[in-house]
Amino acid sequence: MNKCRPKALLIVEGDRLEPAFFRRWEAVEQRLSLEIYAFKTNISILYDRMKQEDFDCNIKDLLLSSPDLKDEEKEILRQDYAETYLVFDCDLQHTHTRRRDHELTPTDAHEVLGKVLSMVRHLNNETDPTRGKLYVNYPMMESYRDANTFQADACPTGLIPLSEVPRYKQRVGTRRLCSIHPDSYSAHDFEALAKMNVERLARLKEAPQLLSSYKAFRNCSSQCGIARLQHAKLGEGLALVLNTSLFFSIDYLGKAAFEQIMGMGPAVSQSPV
Repeated sequence: MNKCRPKALLIVEGDRLEPAFFRRWEAVEQRLSLEIYAFKTNISILYDRMKQEDFDCNIKDLLLSSPDLKDEEKEILRQDYAETYLVFDCDLQHTHTRRRDHELTPTDAHEVLGKVLSMVRHLNNETDPTRGKLYVNYPMMESYRDANTFQADACPTGLIPLSEVPRYKQRVGTRRLCSIHPDSYSAHDFEALAKMNVERLARLKEAPQLLSSYKAFRNCSSQCGIARLQHAKLGEGLALVLNTSLFFSIDYLGKAAFEQIMGMGPAVSQSPV
């Protein structure tokens, strides 16, 4: 396999689902070249650590200061990368103000979303090795599984009641797609999931033009804009269901990847894994 592009660093929240998902994607998409580091805790913890430094810190140096790092993790973080990306859950339910036995309210969720907004404003440049670009999944990584097949979206509106967020994993666990492990996904499967989430974004933004225009997609898919949309939906008691980490390949590979995902461009050879 020819991986001629310099490796990008991908910093992910979890140490199981996200690494398995992105390693498989890299294996079947010959244009991806990734080094993956798992942070192993949520976005609120990362926010708190960055706030202690007044957001004036190198993201890799901050992670290197974590206790109990393995030697291989230190080696990953000490390397130089042309691009750095981060993938974390929105996790609106992880709030200090809500008791676990109480329903999640917009007031509770605002606490977490305020942190998310600060993070996406700061972590907004994949070519800046001190920052990187953050992708936030709503309400969490598992949103890519909210489907019955790779072509059958089970949440076409991209919205659920806010009160359902704490039980979202159980909701997704009933979907047929949940029974298929990412290790068996093909490149076409990843493209279908990316297209599904571009279509969700188009409905959420009421912007059908982004389905056929790479420029329109770029304008409508900013992480700040999506976080502000979630902020607006909190007033209606709603939470987004949108996996923005699936947009990573479009940002990484550009217009040709968008056109291929949306069925507008010529097919690109994939790895026979």
